[in-house]
Amino acid sequence: MNHLSLYLQTIAKRKGGHTGPPLPSQTRRAPEVAVKGRRPGRRLGQAWPEGHEAGRKPARPGVLPYETHAPGERRLTGRQGRGKMAQPMCRRRSRIPVFHLLCLALTAAWLQGASGARAAGLFDLAGITDTRLENGLHVIVSPDDGADVVAINVIVRGGAASEWGHRRGVAHYLEHMIFKGTPTRGVGEIERAIESLGGTINAGTLRDYSQFYIVVASPFFAQALDVLADAVLHPAFPAEEIERERGVILAEADRLADMPDPLLWRRAFAEAFPAHPYGAAISGSLDDIRAITREDLVRFHDTWYVPGNMAVVVVGNVAPEDAFKEIKRAFGGAAARGAPALRFSPAPEQKDARLVVEERPTDKAYVLMAFRAPGMIEHPGDIVALDLALAILGDGYTSRLQRLVKERMPFVYRAGTDFLTQREPGLAGVSAVCDPRRVSEARRALEAVVEGLRSEAVSSAELEKAKRVTRRNFAFSNETYAEQAETLGFYDALIGYQFACSYLRAVDRLTARDVLQAARQYLDPRRGTWVILQPPGAGKP
Repeated sequence: MNHLSLYLQTIAKRKGGHTGPPLPSQTRRAPEVAVKGRRPGRRLGQAWPEGHEAGRKPARPGVLPYETHAPGERRLTGRQGRGKMAQPMCRRRSRIPVFHLLCLALTAAWLQGASGARAAGLFDLAGITDTRLENGLHVIVSPDDGADVVAINVIVRGGAASEWGHRRGVAHYLEHMIFKGTPTRGVGEIERAIESLGGTINAGTLRDYSQFYIVVASPFFAQALDVLADAVLHPAFPAEEIERERGVILAEADRLADMPDPLLWRRAFAEAFPAHPYGAAISGSLDDIRAITREDLVRFHDTWYVPGNMAVVVVGNVAPEDAFKEIKRAFGGAAARGAPALRFSPAPEQKDARLVVEERPTDKAYVLMAFRAPGMIEHPGDIVALDLALAILGDGYTSRLQRLVKERMPFVYRAGTDFLTQREPGLAGVSAVCDPRRVSEARRALEAVVEGLRSEAVSSAELEKAKRVTRRNFAFSNETYAEQAETLGFYDALIGYQFACSYLRAVDRLTARDVLQAARQYLDPRRGTWVILQPPGAGKP
């Protein structure tokens, strides 16, 4: 990619556009995609958790790509998994024209041979430095002088799953409130401060963590870091802003309720994890949102937003020693504290197939077959193998599922695979959008293609193609410094950032037998959860 194209792509992305092919797993934000991608471990796709959407860039492996960006959710692939933080709901907080002017000033440097992301050696462990401040804050720095830009990502291991003992939806509500002022910065001043630097600021909430990040020109690293540290450590929670934001969150939840793909995944998680934190919607219910108080927000912040439970990830043109010095100055004054240990009772094993059918005013039927998938803590190797299995199944127009749709299923308008990688076991899925009169046929076809993967040997050609697709997805989901910081933060929150550095080597080591074993262990239709949304009167699916 030439550097002018890279610049134009950056501008397009800041306007919400997508200029590249879908990512794998976090394709996974292949979210709802004809072929979904994920983050390694998440399948490539951005990391936005509750749903997926066609055409989105895949998330980090093992992560749902667009996990719908349901409130607080995001999806990634592999992140990786199949879909990157594909569920958290990440709202773009600021789209700033000033940034475009700054980019014009930087373009000259880019045209002289700079590149925003390393073409080779992506996530080279030897090039990444990490340390822990005396107060427990974990700091990770990945220097790259390809462009005069730096991404700063603050990771808080306090997502929706940390709400056990708190009111549901408070983690996502808190994410909305972090940029609403501090004791020294009034309402609106945080965004204006970053805008004045030509940067962008955003946030998102997933089940396992929340994140807050800034992208800015490198000369403004220290100023941007000061603003972000103040916002995350010292939110003021003004009462009038809490009420104003309540309306915003309720409107978000209302819109989300009308989006078929996010709804499919919310229903699947609720059915697969009925007595587990993962089973609840990241945003909480409408009643939860209406009931959240300032005291709820303060208590959640005091419990989880502490140095020992946070990490700061920096990627871009900044020397590690300078980054450590500035981060210590900005965050080192916070008292040394850790967060309570999260201990979930494992979700009971699902021993039978389940079916959820909902009628909605739509002219299409939405079908999802979801399976319990490995979690990062106990089975990281299985996440990589499942990424490849799902790539073979539905990632690309020559995948098994896509060939079946093209050749024999004209009544299916879209089909694909997704994988939401999480700390604890998550969900992988095979989905389709079809003619509501032919849901039963679509179900039989999806089940048949999954059973075929479980029973038929994977050829060496098919395995190598899946590896190439997965490598591509990983690269595409980490094109920018912001995406690289997100990937490192994602894995650090779940198991350790080192997983990002070893993901592609793990892909290369996999054999056809490994892929077959993963498919047999995790993609069992006899223990799957079917969720179907169809128009009223469509009949029994």
